[in-house]
Amino acid sequence: MEGAAIHEEKPGATHATLQQPARPIPQEVIEKLAAVVGEKNCIREPEQMRTYGSDGLASFRAAPGVVVLPASTDEVSQVVRIARKAGLPIV
Repeated sequence: MEGAAIHEEKPGATHATLQQPARPIPQEVIEKLAAVVGEKNCIREPEQMRTYGSDGLASFRAAPGVVVLPASTDEVSQVVRIARKAGLPIV
């Protein structure tokens, strides 16, 4: 085929494994999150957060800085407000 460009396929996030270290989250932000969802629903230990570091296919990994498990829409709203104010990603 004359003039046809050859496309070299590059793997995307679903084909590669990327390990990203957790971004340090200020202790006062974690305390605010824990105050909203309760201590047992604010996961901070690296070995406990490992479950939340990838999707079901485990093709992309990113270590979370904290995991919160809100139990109501009000808690979700408060957590989002705190995270946005602190500049944290919400996944």
